[in-house]
Amino acid sequence: MDEAVFAFRKVLEVNPKSAQAYNSLGTVLAAQDKTADAISAFRKAVDENPNILHGAGPAREDAYAYYSLGNAFTAYGKIEKAIVAYRKAVAIDAKYSNAYYNLGAALALQGKTEDATAIFEKVIAIDPKAADAYNSLGLARVNQGKTEDAIANYQKALTINPKYAEAIITWGLLSRHRGGPRSLSPSTRKLS
Repeated sequence: MDEAVFAFRKVLEVNPKSAQAYNSLGTVLAAQDKTADAISAFRKAVDENPNILHGAGPAREDAYAYYSLGNAFTAYGKIEKAIVAYRKAVAIDAKYSNAYYNLGAALALQGKTEDATAIFEKVIAIDPKAADAYNSLGLARVNQGKTEDAIANYQKALTINPKYAEAIITWGLLSRHRGGPRSLSPSTRKLS
């Protein structure tokens, strides 16, 4: 990993405005548990490419840094640390649906289904068109034994994105297990 840090620092010597190099450096530093340095690298990535934030303001810059840190921790299997980072991101920006979604996914990885369910519902409240949140909420409902709710969430995901492969597969398997397709919406009827 030290070689990767060295390489990204060399890239930044040659091109000190490379947002991609700062992002990659932040990811490697997070893997080394150098959290403060990783946050600094992620912030510099935003400084060099404000478009990462999709036009949001300065508070979103800090939220993005923690979001990226959470993603790096997740990639390296440090789920507990990822959860802490995602929680900081959403504390800074309460409408950061991607950070909430990844928080829910991390909680689900830890088997904290009730907590994950609440977070996926929060994502949907922020962004009602978040097909991935409906899909993940469906999976959480399966794990809770709430099959009909799960099917409804998969159908909602497919209404939003009729080509969402994961939702198609999971909905199909669950429906078959339950005795066949359940009242398909017009956009998903052709999938059965």
